Amino acid sequence: MDDNHTTITENFKFSGSAGEFFGIRFVNGLLNMVTLGIYSPWAKVRELQYLYGNTELAGGDFQFTADPKRMLISRLIAMALFVTYVLVESFPTTEALIAYFVMMAAFLIFSPIITVFMMSFRLRHSRWRGINFRFNNDFKGAYRVYLAPMSLILLSLACLAIPFNSEVVEDSLGMTAHEQFYEEVQAEKLQEAESTSAEEEQFYDYSNDPSLPNDDLDTFNGDEESTYINPHFFWPSGILFLMFFVLIPYFDFINMRFLVRNTHFGSAAGRYKAQLKEFYRIYGILLIATALLCLLWIGAIRSDISNSIAIIASVIFFPFASAFMKSKRYNLIFGRTTFKDDQFRLKADVPFGRAFFVLSTNTVCVILSLGMLKAWADIRTIRLILGHTAVETESSFDEFLASQQQESSAIGEEIADVFDIDVAF
Repeated sequence: MDDNHTTITENFKFSGSAGEFFGIRFVNGLLNMVTLGIYSPWAKVRELQYLYGNTELAGGDFQFTADPKRMLISRLIAMALFVTYVLVESFPTTEALIAYFVMMAAFLIFSPIITVFMMSFRLRHSRWRGINFRFNNDFKGAYRVYLAPMSLILLSLACLAIPFNSEVVEDSLGMTAHEQFYEEVQAEKLQEAESTSAEEEQFYDYSNDPSLPNDDLDTFNGDEESTYINPHFFWPSGILFLMFFVLIPYFDFINMRFLVRNTHFGSAAGRYKAQLKEFYRIYGILLIATALLCLLWIGAIRSDISNSIAIIASVIFFPFASAFMKSKRYNLIFGRTTFKDDQFRLKADVPFGRAFFVLSTNTVCVILSLGMLKAWADIRTIRLILGHTAVETESSFDEFLASQQQESSAIGEEIADVFDIDVAF
């Protein structure tokens, strides 16, 4: 930092009110019900325009300029996919599994593209003081970032089905453990039946009993046998899930780095300054807290600790963990983002204690009000976040905006996508 320059700090300001936002939400909800969800794009644009318009930075507010009519197309596609997903449940088991697998595979293949389109849509229609944000359509980078974690999840879920089909797997591998299991189950059932009615069965001829159907003579047919599950087959899915959880901080880091690096304000490119170890530190603290809670429950189950203590700890833990992750991740994401070769730096310092109080009281109030205070809770959360977010620079905002306006005009308008994909997906 050059000592000859004075650092200028501009804080974000939010002037929205819970009453106004509740009115918008209430009218949107009624219109969504009347139109069976068709109005949802207009509802979303109204909400975002209100939130953007009441957010101010350096004397200028933000604008959201999306056209609801174009958003409607992606909503209809998302609704059609959801209806298809529901209808698959009526298929026979084999066909349903195949259909679900195809849908999961399609989601895996196209989700990086959808993510890029979503970001491009949101930023292309976001502007501040007349200058638009934009997002690079870096599809190759999106596949590098998102394909590995999503493939790991899909593979873990696929391996989770192996234990519940142990007999089929063992037959294909030439194993006979399931045959021994069924023989032992049959022997146990036979021994139990003989011990309870040995004398009666010794003198009674079931074959001459006209009231007993012939189909019921076989006590140990295949349909009545216990389901065989080989516990060793849980190892593949367990190892894959463990790998995924260990890599979650890394996946989170590369995701945020990808999003920031492809974000532009005018021609000013974003740069992400966070380090991987900072993500592992946050997730590590959460992991330690979770492990302590698990140990507390183990002690409660063994009667070493009162169950009421474990229950109270759990009730406190979940809002605690939510506030910790949201505040620390927000500070790490936005507090490490810069633009125009680090000349403009975002600063975020949302305090954990304040976040815990706001989020926990929001949850209690929303539950007790049966959801009526959801708009009030959202406004409270936005005030908390924006009240601890600022932009620092040694340059003049007016000079920066003038240069961006000139360079943005030289770049020209982006070619619009075939249709705008929003978060309906």
